[in-house]
Amino acid sequence: MTKKQLWKIYNESPTPGYYYEHWDEKAFPRGSGLLLCICPKCGAKQTRENYHSGTPKSFWVKWITLIQDYEITGVAQHRCGQWCQVYG
Repeated sequence: MTKKQLWKIYNESPTPGYYYEHWDEKAFPRGSGLLLCICPKCGAKQTRENYHSGTPKSFWVKWITLIQDYEITGVAQHRCGQWCQVYG
C-alpha cells in the first residue's frame, strides 16, 4: 500500500476502544497494568498475552507505522478485518 492509501485508511477508520488491565493489587499495590484495545467492529478485547505476542494469535494481524516520534501513530488491522487508528 502507498502512504496515501494508508493515510486514507487512517482518516476513515475508527479508533479502537480501550480498557485498563490491572496487575495483582497485592503484588503491585500502587497500581500497574496495561492499556489494552477493544475492536470497534467485533468487540474482541486485547489480552496481556496477545499484547506481548507476535504470533499469528496476536490481536492485530497487521500494524503499519505512519509517524514515529514521541508516540507512534499508525493503522492496524484486527483479525475480523477492521482497520483502526492506533497509537503507541
